[in-house]
Amino acid sequence: MPAGIGALLALAHPITMVSAAISAPFTSLTPVIGAGYVAAFVQLWVQPPRVWEFRGVGNDALEWKGWLRNRLLKILSAFVLVSFGSIIGSLVGGVEIARNLFAG
Repeated sequence: MPAGIGALLALAHPITMVSAAISAPFTSLTPVIGAGYVAAFVQLWVQPPRVWEFRGVGNDALEWKGWLRNRLLKILSAFVLVSFGSIIGSLVGGVEIARNLFAG
């Protein structure tokens, strides 16, 4: 769920949000691929960046509106925020598992 919230905060495509929420529990079990990779790939697939966005990424990265309109930066923000959400979810889940194992 936190990974889906990360995708929501990144204002990613709805398909990206769903794929992040579904893939996070599975990708936390493997060190090879993370939920951020899945979200970035899906975001790339549904909204590929255009050439002019590559050219203007330096200027767009300097302002908040640039992060919202530049598809390349949206892929990056989806990757980072979904990864952080997945980490938070894994830590909370791990603490809960440890609490249940060692509680009496």
